[in-house]
Amino acid sequence: MVSLKKEFLKDWHRLPNLTTGARLIMSPLPGALLIIDPADATYRWVAAILFIIVVATDALDGYLARSRNEVTTLGKLFDPLVDKVLIILTLLALCFVNPLIWVPTIIIIMREVTVTAWRARAKKRGLVIAASRSGKVKMVTQSVAIALLLLPMSLDEGIWESITVVAVIVAVYMTIVSWVEYYSKFSER
Repeated sequence: MVSLKKEFLKDWHRLPNLTTGARLIMSPLPGALLIIDPADATYRWVAAILFIIVVATDALDGYLARSRNEVTTLGKLFDPLVDKVLIILTLLALCFVNPLIWVPTIIIIMREVTVTAWRARAKKRGLVIAASRSGKVKMVTQSVAIALLLLPMSLDEGIWESITVVAVIVAVYMTIVSWVEYYSKFSER
């Protein structure tokens, strides 16, 4: 098994991996802005826009890797990790603003930790558990729900609050669906 340090030293400078690194550096920013002043609409808008940029650049680093023929082991490991860091840090910040977010946050964190552990164990056995369609849908629904939670409109009662609540419910549902799907894939191996 090739060491991660060797992979890092060999491939860190490739554009797709640099893009993923920039995403990692930006990942704490939406949550930090939210914590600075949760009631300030400007902070919330900037946090939501930064969150959306980091989520959207996930597709960019994948496109760069494929189009430049620079798909690397480092990128395969690094990219999903950045997604998890962004989602978890932003959700934890949201928990301090809205305590009702703790339950979905705990479910999402438990799923991310267990699936990451299953993938690591499978990798040690020489197996790869590829990202599933439900895992990709899960990421999209989580991203939409979190972006809505960051927006200042989610604080107002009415249609925006209702849309946000539905988005969170759908994200939690897809989190559980993909969790069960990964468990069945892992248990088969």
